Amino acid sequence: MEPILIWSIVTIFIAICLCAYLIQLCRTPNKEEKYVSWLGLDFISRIGFEFISIPSADFLQLKDSCIVDNYIAQLRFLVPSGNSIVFRSAINTGRDISRKIHLSYSSIHHFTVGDIPVTLYYNHSGPELALWEKGKFRYSIFLENSEPGLMGALIELFAKDANCRLNR
Repeated sequence: MEPILIWSIVTIFIAICLCAYLIQLCRTPNKEEKYVSWLGLDFISRIGFEFISIPSADFLQLKDSCIVDNYIAQLRFLVPSGNSIVFRSAINTGRDISRKIHLSYSSIHHFTVGDIPVTLYYNHSGPELALWEKGKFRYSIFLENSEPGLMGALIELFAKDANCRLNR
């Protein structure tokens, strides 16, 4: 083959790759892509699953993420009031993923969001905890300081929109 022909093929290949890269940069990310870029923590290799969707709401700001007890994925969100929301997920093995061990709750309420049974533990002016199962996963939301209507909105968002997928 002629060197000019080889050089032309390589140049065209590089140009195509560059165009594909630029298109990828200019594309508006969907929720999953945005989340992956925010996360900064590889849940897949460490605990065997990934979030394929999380709620998208203007009032939620992802603050940080971590792995708890080597099997729970935890995301911490902030809301405009400064309140911190802890969202957790884990493969459903029957182990507790909540933070209720060290807290006492005065009330328990059972209800459904769509077809998802949810259990809410709460104090009227203190912490609130919601737990549910969907597919092969357990989920929880913990709200340290109760705000009128906030926990209900969070349960509605997360129970419907948060989903995980096994990668083992």
